[in-house]
Amino acid sequence: QFENKTKSSAGDGRIKVKTQDAAVSQLGDPNFAVISLPGKYAAAETMKALKNGMHVLLFSDNVTLEEENELKDYAVEHNLPSVTLVHKGNIMKYTEGAFKKWGYELAEREFGDYLASGKLVVKDCICDAFLQNALLRPEDYSVIATLNLNGDYISDMLAAQVGGIGIAPGANINYTTGDAIFEATHGTAPDIAGKNVVNPCSNILSAVMMLDHIGWKEAGSLIEKALEDSFVQGYATPDLARLMQNGKPLGTVEFTEHLVEIVNGKQ
Repeated sequence: QFENKTKSSAGDGRIKVKTQDAAVSQLGDPNFAVISLPGKYAAAETMKALKNGMHVLLFSDNVTLEEENELKDYAVEHNLPSVTLVHKGNIMKYTEGAFKKWGYELAEREFGDYLASGKLVVKDCICDAFLQNALLRPEDYSVIATLNLNGDYISDMLAAQVGGIGIAPGANINYTTGDAIFEATHGTAPDIAGKNVVNPCSNILSAVMMLDHIGWKEAGSLIEKALEDSFVQGYATPDLARLMQNGKPLGTVEFTEHLVEIVNGKQ
């Protein structure tokens, strides 16, 4: 991805990134969710990452009620303890400073009960400081709310911690119509086309997100578990296998067939 995705006027695109195995992560066990809001971009762009990874939502120019609900519910729904507003409001006072102000107001208005009870903490961080903190103290953060421009480079940095965008799936969701498109977050790679080395995980996990979206959670869980098992065994395409201590590189076809065998209980 993390380039441009859908240009829906009332929707979000997401990217989900998950380290299926600590061997892929260079930083232990980070756990982030990133929510990006309108800012420097006119169109919607998104990413979402889960467990051991990050979640990113890049919203369209106008934040709708549905999107506000997505923001306020995300941390609570996923049992994540904090929301951090990442901004450059110390310099860009009328744009990113206004975002920080809006974020605190939204938090107080929409989930003040959780704040009062201590179930949720809302804080903020200057974006350049956050980039360092996320690498040195990832355990300090769970849900990250930021503007599109910040979300773009934050998402790339976070994805790099868990193996790169080759395992970062994506979704573009329109909350007005309910329409959704699920796709890999990366672009085309004509230089390796037909060489049986492409990592299919972004496409596969995008399908998992689709299954989850339509309520077929058990089917999605089977596929996700197969990926986790394969990575624990050390089997992956070359781009991921080289990051694992016990990495055993497989071609695209062989890796996919290996996943099918795991799903079918043959491994």
